[in-house]
Amino acid sequence: AMLIAKKSTRQKILLAALIAASGTIPLLNNINSIALIILVFACLIQEPWSVTKQKLSVPGLWALPVIYFLWICCSYFWDSTGGFLVRDVERYAMLFFIPVALAIVPRISPRIIKMVLTVFIGVTITVCSICLIKSYIEYQATQDYRVFFYHYLASQMDLNAIFLSNYCLAGIIWLLYYTFILPQSHSRPAYVKNIAGCIFLFAMILMLSSKLIIFLTFLLLLFFILIIGYKRGYFLRTVFMALVLIASVLVAVNNIEYLKWRINETSFKKYESQADDQNGLSIRRLMWSTAWNLIKEKPILGY
Repeated sequence: AMLIAKKSTRQKILLAALIAASGTIPLLNNINSIALIILVFACLIQEPWSVTKQKLSVPGLWALPVIYFLWICCSYFWDSTGGFLVRDVERYAMLFFIPVALAIVPRISPRIIKMVLTVFIGVTITVCSICLIKSYIEYQATQDYRVFFYHYLASQMDLNAIFLSNYCLAGIIWLLYYTFILPQSHSRPAYVKNIAGCIFLFAMILMLSSKLIIFLTFLLLLFFILIIGYKRGYFLRTVFMALVLIASVLVAVNNIEYLKWRINETSFKKYESQADDQNGLSIRRLMWSTAWNLIKEKPILGY
C-alpha cells in the first residue's frame, strides 16, 4: 500500500511539473526555464534511485546531449564577435537535461498527455485574448489599426509574433487530432467548443501575420482535413471542405489590409535596405548567402 501511495504521489508531482512546463511555454522565457528545471527533478524521482541510476548509466542515452552541449560550450570560446554570451550557454543547457529526463520516465498515460495539452491550449488562448484586449485599449487611444497585427499585437504580452503564431498552430493541430482523429466519442458541446477554439486560433494566426506560419497552417490544415475524411469515410466531402478552406484563406488575405500589404511586399529580389524589411524572402536570401560565406571561410571552428 505504501509503494502504491508513493507511486501515486510521484505521478502527481510529474503531472504538476508537466502542466507547469507546458502552461508556461507561451509566457516569459525565464518562467518556463524554472518550470523545465522542476520537470527534470520530477522525472528523476519517478522510480527508486536504483532503477533511475541503472537507466542513466546507459551510454547511448547521453551521446547526443553531450555532443550537443560540448558544441555549445565550444561555440562560446570560438565566437569572435562577442555576440555569444554565457547566458546563451545557460539557456541552451536545458537541452542537455530535458531529453535524458524524459527518456527515463515510465510511460506517460494518454490521459495525462491530454490534460497537459489542454492546459497549453488554454494558456495560449488566454494569452491571445489578453493581447487583443490590450490592443483594443491602445486602439481607443491611438486609432491605429496596426496594433491588432504582427509584432504590435504579440508585444502586448512581450512575445514574438512568430513564436505566438507557432503556439496557435500547435493548439489547432492538437484540437483537430483529439476531436476528429483520435477514436473517441465527443458530446456536441465539446465539438462546438473545440471547433470554436480552432477558428479563434486560426484568426489569431492571420492577425499575427507571419507569412511562414500562415503557409504552414494552410498546408497542415489541408493535410488534416483530407486525413479526417479518409479515416471517417467521407473523402469527397472533405475535398469540398478543403476547397472552402482555400477560398477562406484567399478571401481573408484579400480583405485584411495589413496582411495583404505584407504579402504584397514579398518578392524575389535582393535585400538592399530597411525598405525591404517586410520582404521575408529577400531577408532570408541575405541570411542564407551570408551564412554560406561564413561557413566557407571557417568551416570547422565557425563564428
